Amino acid sequence: MSYKQKIDESSLIEALQAGNQDAFRILVEHFEPMIRAIGYQLFIEEKEVEDFTQEVFIKIYLHISKFSKKSSLSTWIYRIALNHGINLKHKYYNTPLPPISHKIYAQDLDSNNNLLHPKTFNNSVEDKEMRKILNHAMDKLPKDQRVAFILTHIEDLTYFEVAEIMGKTPKAIDSLTQRAKNNLRKYLANYYYHS
Repeated sequence: MSYKQKIDESSLIEALQAGNQDAFRILVEHFEPMIRAIGYQLFIEEKEVEDFTQEVFIKIYLHISKFSKKSSLSTWIYRIALNHGINLKHKYYNTPLPPISHKIYAQDLDSNNNLLHPKTFNNSVEDKEMRKILNHAMDKLPKDQRVAFILTHIEDLTYFEVAEIMGKTPKAIDSLTQRAKNNLRKYLANYYYHS
């Protein structure tokens, strides 16, 4: 089950808040791909992504009783995952930028099928090196720019969906995304070819 497929959130929330373990299993099946995708944008190693994913589900489990339905369940989960991931990155992974053996091309940053998407990477040393560079550049972005960029360009959400998640207007999301691209170009200037 994909997190982009619709589920009956209201019934699921009621069951979760009542402590129904089957409901939690459904929640995990439905939202794990989304949470893992966020993890792949923030962490390099598979073990880090696994730990992050489990920690997010623990947070959801511990706090579902406090979910107030002011937003959709998916919006609430996005916020938990993004905030937890960003906090982990800053707490444990503030490392200097490593050298890189190849360049980033301008069209990679502009296309929606860009090199930041987790499916474009394999586990080669070169790809891990590239992910470290890109993750480091993403870490330099202001939080709102980073979140808007990840959700629009990596998660392929619409500006309207991202606006709901972030509590902003679609126009503000467009502006944040454009500023994120410009800042990434600046941060990656030493690794960046214009074709």
